[in-house]
Amino acid sequence: MKRGDFVAGAIGVAISGGALVIASDFPADVVMKIGPAFFPEMLAYLLLLCSATLMVNAALAKPAVVAAEDPPPVRGLFLDNGIVRAMLTVAAVLAFTLLLRPVGFILTSVGFLIAMMAVLGMRRPLGMFGVALGVTAGIYLIFEKLLGLTLPAGVLDSILY
Repeated sequence: MKRGDFVAGAIGVAISGGALVIASDFPADVVMKIGPAFFPEMLAYLLLLCSATLMVNAALAKPAVVAAEDPPPVRGLFLDNGIVRAMLTVAAVLAFTLLLRPVGFILTSVGFLIAMMAVLGMRRPLGMFGVALGVTAGIYLIFEKLLGLTLPAGVLDSILY
């Protein structure tokens, strides 16, 4: 059994359960029949499905045979690549949160996605920019045009509206 995957799946199940409980208190929309709880509930069920799948796969996994090799040298807590990536991710999420309103959704999201791809090891600038721009445009079109929800425009306010 892969204990880390099982624990991560259990955390995902707990988060999705909490989201479903919170979304159940949202008011119903009598006009469109799709109220404000629809999108959060849809995401919570998707998270529940993925987390449960992760837990089942972790429970059914055979223990890996580890070859005897020398342990990696101890480099210090903050020099470990995983911890550095985690700290950079937290900093990027914080920056995204702080800059979302003043800078706007489009510019902030493109910058955030490029930063996350760099943290995860992608090194092709053109590919990073293209993916970030495409994902941001897709999310913008879904929320602004399809769902009719306004996203912060920031510095692009005079261009977009």
